[in-house]
Amino acid sequence: MKYAHPVIRPMFESPTLQLMMDELQEILDAEKIIRQKFYADIENSDELWEFINGEIVKIGILKLKNSLPLKNLNRILKTFVSENHLGAIGENSMVSLSRNDYLPELSFFGKEKARQFLPLQTRFPAPDFVVEIATPESQHIDFFVKHIDYAAHGVAEYWIIEPSSKQISQFLLKKDQREYELHHKTNNGILHCHVLEGLNIPVEAIFDGGMNLSFVHELINGK
Repeated sequence: MKYAHPVIRPMFESPTLQLMMDELQEILDAEKIIRQKFYADIENSDELWEFINGEIVKIGILKLKNSLPLKNLNRILKTFVSENHLGAIGENSMVSLSRNDYLPELSFFGKEKARQFLPLQTRFPAPDFVVEIATPESQHIDFFVKHIDYAAHGVAEYWIIEPSSKQISQFLLKKDQREYELHHKTNNGILHCHVLEGLNIPVEAIFDGGMNLSFVHELINGK
């Protein structure tokens, strides 16, 4: 028998498979109860929370040096998507996957997904493109947990921005697989977005306000 995930083989080769499955089901059932309470609690909260592997995780407010690249990239993406009528950009929009709920800093949904959204919708399916800002506190989640989860749910492109080093890691799904490969890691030059075809961003325009405004002006004027 062919196993889709390497973890499955040793489980199926164990005579205690059914016992393991029963225990896993108990854990997942308990998580569902916690998750439903999480949904109810966040409706009345002004704070930012994520639901990750059965735990409710508070999201810290980005410091100025971390928020500037987010604002700059947000301006670029919104301008490009709007000018070309490509879909929708979400900022801290809750992405609900099979087990977890995340608040990626930026997410892009193509027209096919975006046209199904409702005016008061608060939770969204897997985006086509996601951007996370990695802080020292969030690096494990961004580079490991979300890296695996976004790929498993078909998010075609994933960027992780590290403001402290001005590094951007660009991950793309491997062909016919639900795993990422590191396509590019850089702190200079041009980043070619694959999901938003034709969007070629100077890395400096993400970290420098003046360059950002100049690049956005070029996008608007089609230069």
